[in-house]
Amino acid sequence: MRILAKGDVDLHIFNDTKAQNPQVNKVLLTKATALLSISETDQLQSISHPNVRRQFIISRAWLRLTLSSYCSVHPCDLHFLVTKHGRPEISKTKAMPPLRFNLSHTSGMLALAVTNRNDIGIDIEWLGRKIDLTNMTNRFLAICEAQDVLKLGEEEQKKRFLTYWTLKEAYFKARGLGITLSLKNVIFTFANKEISVNFTSDIEDCHKNWQFSCLYPSLEHVLALAVKSSDTPMVASNNYVSNFETLLKNLHEI
Repeated sequence: MRILAKGDVDLHIFNDTKAQNPQVNKVLLTKATALLSISETDQLQSISHPNVRRQFIISRAWLRLTLSSYCSVHPCDLHFLVTKHGRPEISKTKAMPPLRFNLSHTSGMLALAVTNRNDIGIDIEWLGRKIDLTNMTNRFLAICEAQDVLKLGEEEQKKRFLTYWTLKEAYFKARGLGITLSLKNVIFTFANKEISVNFTSDIEDCHKNWQFSCLYPSLEHVLALAVKSSDTPMVASNNYVSNFETLLKNLHEI
């Protein structure tokens, strides 16, 4: 069982490219589906697209298998509640340590952040996604952020925009607010490989309360982490990478 020390943040990355293959073993998909809760199974029934169904099954099974490695609870016995803005949390029981987590997925990759007690948010984006860069830069970035994007060469502009986007998404997910306020109210700057944040008066928060990290888990993806902590550095203390073969092995062992 993995025990998180104070200040630990575990980052789990899962390459789900093979999971989208229509030839994925149906027996193993059935086994993964068996881990889902009643509400998750109901949600699955509302998904008609085969690839989206497979991604839903794999992501939920992987989440349950990963979180169960931090406690003595079987994957299918983990219970979740959802905040009013849609953020899932683990239901507190005597058998559960005070885990906090956040999950994100995009084309080809899943990302999960796990820590003790602290609010945490994660967002991952596929750099190949099609976006109206000019429109989205004007709508979602502060003036200084937009200037930072537009000063770059054309090929780097989308990468920098999505870096800002993932940081903002991670912050709002960590707050559990959803996107209830303009993304322009959270302003990021990069200096000497450090990420700083400031807030407009519309955001009741202090920059000293937060730590951020941004990385590129592949040539095609950007990922951002937000952790509420003013203590010792917490962001991405431990990184774990898994793939479809790892998931199959874990499912066989249940």
